[in-house]
Amino acid sequence: MRYGQAVGEIKINMISELPAIQPIALGRFPCSTSLEDDNEEIDEARFYPSPGLLSDEFRYVPIEDAEAAAVYHYPALVHKADGSPWMLGNLYLTDLAFDFPPVSRSTLKKVALSLVDFINGMVDLEVDIFSFPLRKSARPTYAYSSYLSERVALNPNAFETSNQHVSRIEDFYRFLELKQGLKPENPMWKEVKKTFRYVDQHGFGRLKEIVVTDLRLKSRSRLKKGGANRKLRAYDEDEQVAIIDSLLEIGNTEMTLAFLMALMAGPRMQSVFTMPRSVLSGSPGADYLSLPIGLGALIDSKYDVQNNLFIPLFLVGMAKVYLRSERYKARDEKSYLAGRKDNYIFLTKSGRPYYSQKNDPNRGQYKNPQEGGAIYAFIRNQLEPSLKRKGLQIDVNFHNLRATFANNLVKGLLDLYEKNKLTMTQVVLTVNERLGHRSIETTEKYIEDIKREKVQALSQSKWEEFLEVRIKRAFGEVKANDTPNNETDSPV
Repeated sequence: MRYGQAVGEIKINMISELPAIQPIALGRFPCSTSLEDDNEEIDEARFYPSPGLLSDEFRYVPIEDAEAAAVYHYPALVHKADGSPWMLGNLYLTDLAFDFPPVSRSTLKKVALSLVDFINGMVDLEVDIFSFPLRKSARPTYAYSSYLSERVALNPNAFETSNQHVSRIEDFYRFLELKQGLKPENPMWKEVKKTFRYVDQHGFGRLKEIVVTDLRLKSRSRLKKGGANRKLRAYDEDEQVAIIDSLLEIGNTEMTLAFLMALMAGPRMQSVFTMPRSVLSGSPGADYLSLPIGLGALIDSKYDVQNNLFIPLFLVGMAKVYLRSERYKARDEKSYLAGRKDNYIFLTKSGRPYYSQKNDPNRGQYKNPQEGGAIYAFIRNQLEPSLKRKGLQIDVNFHNLRATFANNLVKGLLDLYEKNKLTMTQVVLTVNERLGHRSIETTEKYIEDIKREKVQALSQSKWEEFLEVRIKRAFGEVKANDTPNNETDSPV
């Protein structure tokens, strides 16, 4: 196993296309150097010539059990000092990438980032990643858990990310045990089985057993409840208006349309920007165009979850006008899918997609992975500065638009429920469908949270009104018998 020890700190170097090939010794199989030979026995062992040969005794052949012919934008792990590859780390990544089913491109990148964080942390602590002595704290797995705990102590918002790092490093060591022959002299961690109950998308109670280790960082109550530490939040009405006004002033048609779709239909960034223009030709309903997303659909979704987006018809009309514009035609002409109905609705000036589809045949042609980088740059360089010029300090997160849509949707449905125009079952089912939650329980919790926020906001409003009257009364601005809403002095 010593060949796999990283020599110093490592980093990621992106490779645009990594073919599924491996070096094989020529003497291993009966083989021919002639590609014209039709003998089946020889054809079975035929090698594929490559510009880079290891030596005269080796040739490159396809990995027989690889699911894909290539990995696009592969996050190669290399040593910072000299750029040489870290063999073992890359072996693990390629195992994930070419296995069945292969991990997604974004997941592969996250695993690579976790390996970088782990190795560099162990280099900093001078811990051997293959040594598991009697003392727990000296074992790399426990040393890394402590290393992350110190990080979280300084930055509580790093809690979730740190546990994700731990989980990925656990999987890395399981790979070393199962496929690389690692035999630690002492346990790498202690496993505990836990069972929890959940409600599935059909409303049935289920039990699920999971295995957790003692490496996981312990949650703290202030981190569980969201609030100031919650990553996502919904924008209030004033913030929504300000963001839309700034988008219109900037005049970036693609960003304006995409932001409006996210705000008014709730899709994630991945779904908005992987829409092909052909989906807009579907038959609309009375108020919306329903677009399937996820596995088997033309629009990507997170984890391939199947769902439907409901795009308001006025937005569909705006998008169709845009697709007939000279602005779009100029971008389409530079695209690898120029003139095709399956080309993206949203393209950059250079004709590249803002976010490439999982099955985009041209992924290997893009210099960098198209995963929203230009969108983040637009927010940072144009949208947020525009808001600041208005005197507004709004931290813009594209995914917050989905949270905002959800809040707007739930509040509107709760208003109808309170007016006896909808049952709570109808509210729950509608929200579940529109947000694509896999569990009814998740939807119910979301609705309860918003109901609680509405009650708290109402109570705060009444309290402020009560204080306002009392203060004005003290200054003689209202009559002594005036009370908020003709009620008693107390807002409670």
